[in-house]
Amino acid sequence: MMKLKIILLLTLLSSTITTCQGQNQTVFYELDEIEIFVGEWELLAPYNHTEFLQKVGSAHTKFTDKHAYPEFQWEEYEYEFNASLIMFSQNEIADIFIRDASLSINGIKIGDSIDKVKQEFSKWNANGINEKTRITIWYGDFPLSFYYSPITNKISKITYIVPL
Repeated sequence: MMKLKIILLLTLLSSTITTCQGQNQTVFYELDEIEIFVGEWELLAPYNHTEFLQKVGSAHTKFTDKHAYPEFQWEEYEYEFNASLIMFSQNEIADIFIRDASLSINGIKIGDSIDKVKQEFSKWNANGINEKTRITIWYGDFPLSFYYSPITNKISKITYIVPL
């Protein structure tokens, strides 16, 4: 889990560095400006195990028992979906790491064209190598990133990170 947190943090940092190195002005969505869904689960909905499984779960969903951190007064819950992961922390989604088509963001899945992201979200930011490998949607202060191949324009990974 620590390795995943490090990968997600590096993703966030590389996005910030790219933005600082001459990208045009970064555009943001206010949290109340749009709704983002993971499957049928609204991204900002408060954690409820039963409702979450009803809206997003499948026969392949694995729930990891909660991890308690009493020194920080919070608990974490993890769900695995084949090669994808959703983690709740402090009663809300903290991390999403999608590597297969088992989950979607507003209907956008791995293997879809990056153009579908551009159609769904009017405020997007190009990031990555020569701004050709990632599109980031800033949802408040939190990055929702769609990684894609510049050759095929197909999405290969989706991440959402709430830094602690």
